[in-house]
Amino acid sequence: MLCSGAYHWSQRLFHFKRNHAFVSFFRKHFTLPATFNGRHAEAQTLFGIQYNVIPVRWQTLVLIGFAILNLIFMFAGIDAFGYTTAAQTVTQRAMYRRLMALRSGIIAAVLCVPLYLFASRNNILMLISGWDFQTFNVFHRWVGRWMMIHAAVHGIAFSFQYTINGGHSNYVQLIWQDFDIEMGTIAGLIGGIMCLLAFYPLRHYFYETFLLLHVGIAIAFTYMAWYHCVSFGYPEYMYCMVALWCFDYAVRIVRILYSGPFIKAHVKAEGNSIVIRIKPTLHWAPRPGQYAYIYLMRYKFWESHPFSVIENKDGSYIFVAQAQHGMTRYLHNRVSKMPNKEGDISILLEGWYGEQYPIRKYDTVLLIAGGVGITAMACAALDLNKHTRNGQHVILVWVVRGQENLKWAYDQIDQLCATGHVDVRIYARGCESPVKEKHFDPDSTEDDQSENSEYWKGASIDYKERPVIQELIHTTIMEAPTNVAVVACGPSTLADECRQAVVADVKNGNGYVDYFEDVYTWA
Repeated sequence: MLCSGAYHWSQRLFHFKRNHAFVSFFRKHFTLPATFNGRHAEAQTLFGIQYNVIPVRWQTLVLIGFAILNLIFMFAGIDAFGYTTAAQTVTQRAMYRRLMALRSGIIAAVLCVPLYLFASRNNILMLISGWDFQTFNVFHRWVGRWMMIHAAVHGIAFSFQYTINGGHSNYVQLIWQDFDIEMGTIAGLIGGIMCLLAFYPLRHYFYETFLLLHVGIAIAFTYMAWYHCVSFGYPEYMYCMVALWCFDYAVRIVRILYSGPFIKAHVKAEGNSIVIRIKPTLHWAPRPGQYAYIYLMRYKFWESHPFSVIENKDGSYIFVAQAQHGMTRYLHNRVSKMPNKEGDISILLEGWYGEQYPIRKYDTVLLIAGGVGITAMACAALDLNKHTRNGQHVILVWVVRGQENLKWAYDQIDQLCATGHVDVRIYARGCESPVKEKHFDPDSTEDDQSENSEYWKGASIDYKERPVIQELIHTTIMEAPTNVAVVACGPSTLADECRQAVVADVKNGNGYVDYFEDVYTWA
């Protein structure tokens, strides 16, 4: 984490232009690529069912190291033969079981602290390390799994010991007579249930149900683990665990209040998407790469979903989401029944989260958006347009299906094209009346343009072809005179294509090549 933090802050404080052979080799083979077969954001499937998302390679290596450390801490240094006093009354094997039970229980209690910290949206380690919420979410799951392994060893070892000493009936009687042990036993059982419910297919296909059960079971687990650990003399870990959880929710409430509670949002259904426009009571301008959580007051108000955002000229914020299932599908169906498929609803806004892309210092910036990913990429392009400097080349590529979806970012694209500082390329497939690729001149008349050109004056638009991502990134890197930043936001398949293309050419450019990914794969 310290090494990652040092690299993260050096990126932001210093201007890397040259490609160093060792750094490029290390990034090409360890930090940038997916673990296997180039697939990271896109889920692995079996018989058409998504069952897992594999972390990027450096995360996998960290998890392997974490597993090794857990095994070392579990077994290293335990010597049953050294406890001669205890060995006089119990066998050496029984003493070994007792030591294993004690050690595994302590390790499980210790792991509760990072388990709750890594699940927090307001995690101070994000600022220190530069890791995003998605990365900590991966580590949260694996810390939880190892915590439950230690808890299982703890419970099984003690159960075996008590059964040998007093028999099964006496052991069962002990559990129900000793409230401290009973709480620990139930905590272990519901913790195991929580781990089973957290497997990827359940999280992905039934995310809202999973989240409700996960939080509810976590509250019960916290109470029982607290009672068990405090009773046996380990209160500090429970104090820290609960303090972190309370702090996270307190900061969430502050963020909501700062944005203004019960905001009126104007929502419109555009094709299979929803466009949300809001104007918070207090203006808190988002930076490129940041996102916010939205709560619907009339639909499971306790749930929130992340949205990337564009800031409009009038200070309002625009959020766009595909109507898939859960909250987005409910909202789309509700708005579709309103007059003109639009109306006002009450929401809560919690933000902003995430860090700004450090892309202003790069001489060439390639922004690749897929579908609703234009919100994040348009925000980044507008920021670069506002802080433009001589010699910087900015390219915005947007791949979108359906002509009606071009209206999502009309004002922002129009603003970018008007200045001429950003090279805007749009690939709009699925239109009813496709035309050949054409560069629209901002000075031309409406009669000289197609029926769609009035929306995108100054942009290069193609209604037929999808860009070949590998060729696009390769050409950009090879033609760039110095350093290059590639930023991707969109579907998981697009993100994986971009990552593979950057990895292939990270050592081949004329300068330092960097990659930033804005894809939500938390579920």
